[in-house]
Amino acid sequence: MNTKNIKRAEKKPPLLLMVLLGSVFVGSGCVAIFLMIFFQMSSLEIEKWPQLEAEVTKSYVKIRPQNDQPFELQLKYQYERAGINYESSYFSKQGSKSKDYTQIWRQSQDYAVGTSVLAYVNPADPTEAYLHAGGLGWMNLFILIPMSFVFVGVFVICVARSQHGHARLLAAGESPVDSPLSLSLPEKYTWLIGGLTGVVLLAIGIAVIFGFGVRGWQQAEAAKSWQATPCKVIWSQLRSHAGDDRETYSVDIFYRYHWEGQAYRSNRYDFSSSSSSGYEAKKALTERYGKSSEHICLVNPAKPWQSVIVANGDYWFGFIIGAVIALIGGGVIVKFAAVGVKKFQREQVLPEPSASQNPYLA
Repeated sequence: MNTKNIKRAEKKPPLLLMVLLGSVFVGSGCVAIFLMIFFQMSSLEIEKWPQLEAEVTKSYVKIRPQNDQPFELQLKYQYERAGINYESSYFSKQGSKSKDYTQIWRQSQDYAVGTSVLAYVNPADPTEAYLHAGGLGWMNLFILIPMSFVFVGVFVICVARSQHGHARLLAAGESPVDSPLSLSLPEKYTWLIGGLTGVVLLAIGIAVIFGFGVRGWQQAEAAKSWQATPCKVIWSQLRSHAGDDRETYSVDIFYRYHWEGQAYRSNRYDFSSSSSSGYEAKKALTERYGKSSEHICLVNPAKPWQSVIVANGDYWFGFIIGAVIALIGGGVIVKFAAVGVKKFQREQVLPEPSASQNPYLA
């Protein structure tokens, strides 16, 4: 019996701990997947409702500076069903709020007063209507994240069971290769589960690189050629966000400017989309851009509602995080592809039958 293998097996984490860890990953991933599917199914149900022509009678952006999402679309529209007039104020089941003023302002322009639109009307209750069915849209791709949690959890459980079986055989003085346990389902497909986990991680990493890194860099580079325009600050405040171990902060500067005689407003300081630590630096920034102070912002001449004060952002964060996730996924793929190839090669080499196993040689 190989005492080195026995000592190595004794150093493995307890089976219960590994199974518990894997179960946490599987459970959290399944819950997230269920919630995303449930949310999407709810929007698909609304899409089955009949659409009726409606006319927008009120549309504006409601501003609550102290809210985490200070900008909200407020509207009203009227429609007729079976000769009865109805009025609704719902854009979607989830409402329409955002941290980005420009996003909500664009919606208010798309649904300006007097605009003729189509509304989803509940056939069972005509007083319930929405202009937008909701749904996650392209954000459905984020389902890859909880899927990776499920793959990782299943992989950890399979590896734990495999190692536990090997440890028992080694302790009994048997070879795991010759044992029927080596053909058990968890061990037999561990390499495949590990490879699929790597594929999911690689896909997430590439999506982060292009979705946040490349896109953010392109935005920042394009904004450097935008037109410098005077702007005046409406408010300037530092927002705090509670985290798992510490608070993070983001700068919220709301300002107005004019382009070709028309007034616009924006709260985009740069192209950053996340908060971070560094209270003092961000506090000094909000003081520099104090209320009623005048500065220069960059305005997109082709789309003057788009503006930014500083043509910069945290796109480098997308490159770094995406590259790390992609490299981990690639490493996992290579590792378990090699394991799969070795396993396949080992299974092709069949031992010669002994005389006791072959009746013709007995």
